[in-house]
Amino acid sequence: MFNLSDATIWILTGIVLIVAELLVPGVVIVFFGVSAIVVGLLLGCGIALPVSAQLILFGVLGLVLLFALRARFTALFHGASTADATGVEIFSPGETAEAITAFQDGRGKVLLRGAQWQAELEDAQEAAIGQRLYVVGHRGLTLRCRTHAPEQPHA
Repeated sequence: MFNLSDATIWILTGIVLIVAELLVPGVVIVFFGVSAIVVGLLLGCGIALPVSAQLILFGVLGLVLLFALRARFTALFHGASTADATGVEIFSPGETAEAITAFQDGRGKVLLRGAQWQAELEDAQEAAIGQRLYVVGHRGLTLRCRTHAPEQPHA
């Protein structure tokens, strides 16, 4: 019924894999989708490759792309944020939080995005209720904050 060339099959497979990435989070499948499209384009340009070479090129190129670019593309697909091991976003560095308890010995509670968090100060021992604090990191579910805005790196 349909007489598809090997190049067309590889390109369609690549498109399906890239679309599948949108349905299955993880930023892995997209690299194999790109790899399949590259193999299809090579075949479409007239480069004759035996099936075994096509499969090897697909696998090797997919793995190279995965290991070389995944960290960069994860931020693109999911947005730059810090997440715990389950993928739940904990904080965004530089966000401001409000002290909802007085901080003593560098520990207290803050309000961030409508939720209360345990927090510890990096640069001071005390902070007053209502004081603006700057999130700089986390240790487990405890936010690390500063009383002064963190310095921005110079470009």
